[in-house]
Formats: sequence, structure tokens, C-alpha cells
Amino acid sequence: MSTPASPHPSEPTDGAGHHPDGPYRAGQPGAYGYEQVPRQGNPPGKVALAAGIAVVVLGLVQQGLSNLIPSLADSFDLASSTLYQLLYGPTNVVVTVLALVATVSGAIGVRRTGSPRMAAAAGLALGLASLASSVIALATYGLYFLF
Repeated sequence: MSTPASPHPSEPTDGAGHHPDGPYRAGQPGAYGYEQVPRQGNPPGKVALAAGIAVVVLGLVQQGLSNLIPSLADSFDLASSTLYQLLYGPTNVVVTVLALVATVSGAIGVRRTGSPRMAAAAGLALGLASLASSVIALATYGLYFLF
């Protein structure tokens, strides 16, 4: 005679909530022969966080170099505005691209179900903040040449 299969631990067999094999111990691996499913990673969230951190680091480098612009302009015999354009123009483009990567990856990572979302949310927040700042900086840079 064969023994009937044990029901899933979340489905008690009697009305009192008791399982025939004893109390269900949540959090113990292999309880009742069921293996716990490992948590999946969130690659878009990791990309978003890395791009967001890179944006912050580049912003800090820009701020640090802005203090050196007057002395660098004197050293290279350039006008401060020329050095400003050479320094901030390309850097703002790179920051904007990284901010777009962080924003898009963060939005994808936040929408994923069944995976951790904190890195994606942090990357999304950093990307959106930097994207707003970069759009304003690029618009100002463009308006500078128009007028």
C-alpha cells in the first residue's frame, strides 16, 4: 500500500490549521521537501545605480575643476569662457547620456516583479535629477551661443 503524497505546507489538511507532519516552520530550507526559490537579481537596477553613481562622480569632478578654471585660464593664456566651453560642453553631453541610461534602466528595473528594486529606484532618482540638471545646462549652453 502506498502512502498518499504530503500536501503543500501552506494547505493544511484539517479545519484547525494543523498539518499531518507537524507545524510548518517558515524560513527553513527544505521544509517538507520543498526547496526555497533563490531571489533573482535585477541587472537593469544594477546598471541604473552604476550609471547614477557615475553621474554623481562626474558632477563632483566638474565642480572641483570649476574652482581651477581661473588659474588654468591664466596658465594656458585662454579666456575663462573658452575654457569653460571646452570643459563643460563635452562633459555635460557625457553626463546627459549617463543620466538617460540611469533613467531608462531604473524605470525598467523598478517595473520588474519578483526582484529587488532598491538599486533601480536609487538609479532612477539619480538619473532623473541629473537629467533635469543636464537639460537645463545644455539649454543654457545653447542659448549662450544664440545670443
